[in-house]
Amino acid sequence: MAPIIPVILAGGSGKRLWPISLEKRPKQFLPLADGRTTFERTISRVADRATFAPPIIVTNAAHAAHARGLAAAEAPEATFLLEPEGRNSGPAVAAAGRFAAVHHGPDGILLVLASDHVIDDAAAFVDACRTAMTAAEDGRIVVFGVAPKGPVPDYGYIRPAMSNAGPVRPVAEFIEKPDREEARRLIADGCLWNSGNVMVRADV
Repeated sequence: MAPIIPVILAGGSGKRLWPISLEKRPKQFLPLADGRTTFERTISRVADRATFAPPIIVTNAAHAAHARGLAAAEAPEATFLLEPEGRNSGPAVAAAGRFAAVHHGPDGILLVLASDHVIDDAAAFVDACRTAMTAAEDGRIVVFGVAPKGPVPDYGYIRPAMSNAGPVRPVAEFIEKPDREEARRLIADGCLWNSGNVMVRADV
């Protein structure tokens, strides 16, 4: 089985954490958790080369030198795709997908990851990726839901289809940033937070 190809999106400006996070040093490059940056923690989660290929890292050209320095310890073989300016995640994912299709083949499995998440249970994360891989190999786009810790209105929510298909289920609906009362109802209905992380075959 070919390894999963991580695509780490590290081009964001981190404006929601202003003034701590600035354009010159956005939040993914700040040591916010256990002395390490969330960018470094993201790289650590995909460091097992039995499961994951060396990552493709998409970042702003202005942050390239700093990002390379942070990645050097655990992913010295990472590929960097540099954006001349931020264009949000769509073009970044498209560029990484094209690169992966050319260099890994069109059936390569991409794991698209935000670089500013904190995930404490790394083993559970890897297990979820392995579980998702079969569905992605079949041409499905797999999104990762998170059990909500409370009715947070700033997040997107996923309503899973009611089925007994196991941990990988069809999505019935995406709900973007509901108000707090609606978020409470969604949680009561079994909805999940949308992590924004995606697994998909390179040719999909």
